[in-house]
Amino acid sequence: MGVTFAMLEALLMDQHTFEAHSALAVCEPYPSSDLPPVALSDLERTLYLRLRHAEKGRLEQEFLPRETVTAWLSAWQFKTAV
Repeated sequence: MGVTFAMLEALLMDQHTFEAHSALAVCEPYPSSDLPPVALSDLERTLYLRLRHAEKGRLEQEFLPRETVTAWLSAWQFKTAV
């Protein structure tokens, strides 16, 4: 069984972010397992499976626009909506 990190919160790893920046997506050079990690939420699991089988299903967060990342981090810090 895998290790879970209940205190961690995934940022910029959701369907909305992927769809908003899908033009930046690339092919996954090393495909992961068809089985999603057990610690994923239902929404994360659904996205994992969708991206796992997409032609370009990898979105590198470091290539997201700075404004997007700044807005997300600010919203996360102050618990407001983006």
